[in-house]
Amino acid sequence: MERVVLITDFGVNDLYVGQLKGVLCGASMEIQIIDFFHDIPPFNIESAAWLISRCQHYFPPKSHWICVVDPGVGTPREALLVKLGERVFIGPDNGILGWALSQEDAQVHRIGTHWKPASATFHGRDLFAPVLVDWLNYRDLNRIGPAIQVAQCQPMPALLIKKPHGAQVKITHIDRFGNVVTALKYIDICWASAALVVNGISITKWVKTFADLRVGEVGMLVGGFGTVEIVANKAHAASMLSCKCGDWVDFLEKSVDAKNGD
Repeated sequence: MERVVLITDFGVNDLYVGQLKGVLCGASMEIQIIDFFHDIPPFNIESAAWLISRCQHYFPPKSHWICVVDPGVGTPREALLVKLGERVFIGPDNGILGWALSQEDAQVHRIGTHWKPASATFHGRDLFAPVLVDWLNYRDLNRIGPAIQVAQCQPMPALLIKKPHGAQVKITHIDRFGNVVTALKYIDICWASAALVVNGISITKWVKTFADLRVGEVGMLVGGFGTVEIVANKAHAASMLSCKCGDWVDFLEKSVDAKNGD
């Protein structure tokens, strides 16, 4: 069975995901549609690109991705199909496909102008889904469009900027529990006394589990994505720190001129 994985900023309380799935049912074989995530913060390309990079390996090899966070829909921005072995990734050329493009075996095809979407504002339904159906039915890249070089495409957005005494890093996801997920891998931190500074609040306490914190206490741990997360025990860390997905936060060797938040 072929699997189609969907990641969008459409949300689940509107009709857009359902329409996209309706088009996908035009494939000539049985497919399993997996709703990976539809609650990407609107227009947040960085969050979607990062989640793809951290989670794609949990899906079987024959998993084909439609990736739609597309604030430039209808503009001259390109649309791409990236083939990696038995799977493909389809979406706009705005950085959301950065992980797929970075792989050594990436074959990139620009979706050709012979594909004429019915709407200028809903390419998920009218371009990306029909292209994937065509790929599943015919397995012919020449039907999709011309091959291009990876260097012609938009790379993964910058999520971390290293500095002499630390780094700036993006908040890439905030879950329903209020855990603040960053793009910083623990292996990238080479100082034991690091502090994370969010909106002037310095967080220095490292723990292994949520229960290692007092109820309502804020700390840091390595979460399920393998990256540093700011968390609170039975409390919403993001609300406590007044931060949101897409914000930059600072990792420092020492907290300087910051309120102690541990």
